[in-house]
Amino acid sequence: MLATQLAQRAALPLGTATDRDPVWLGLVDELLVQQEALRRAEQRCPGRTRRQRRSAFSRLLRARLLIDSAKPGSLSVAELARLANYSTSHFSRVFESAFGAAPQQLMLSRRMQYARQLLEASHLAVREVAELIGFRSASAFSRAFRNEFGIAPRELDEQRRWQDKGPCSEHDHITL
Repeated sequence: MLATQLAQRAALPLGTATDRDPVWLGLVDELLVQQEALRRAEQRCPGRTRRQRRSAFSRLLRARLLIDSAKPGSLSVAELARLANYSTSHFSRVFESAFGAAPQQLMLSRRMQYARQLLEASHLAVREVAELIGFRSASAFSRAFRNEFGIAPRELDEQRRWQDKGPCSEHDHITL
């Protein structure tokens, strides 16, 4: 959403935004919040000097962006660690220190978000969605999904089907 608003703002002629424009002020506020969060994450990175911490943060941020942009389930922690030039265990520790979640947790969360999108927007069965995002069993997928969202995937699927079908009255049924 922020990127969309920035793109719309960029299309305006220079000097048309005023300091009283609420959209512009909202964008600036959001950017300041994001910048502060990144600054705090950088401070939590290993290194004795700011330059070392910034270098470590740059490598970790690259890994985080890969997690956010890659197809769910296509990356492993070992691959991310190698790309960030860390051992797997050290990478997991410094990643969690910087971002507040282990890379495994973040990747699972992204997989669950993708699964939810599939369940809400497609007519795939729960078992098919589980297989698509890399779960070997539907029950393990259901457990992880419930832990992430507080609702079973089957319940979400039933809600979607109900919304697709729409309410019907007792007169809608034809008996032969």
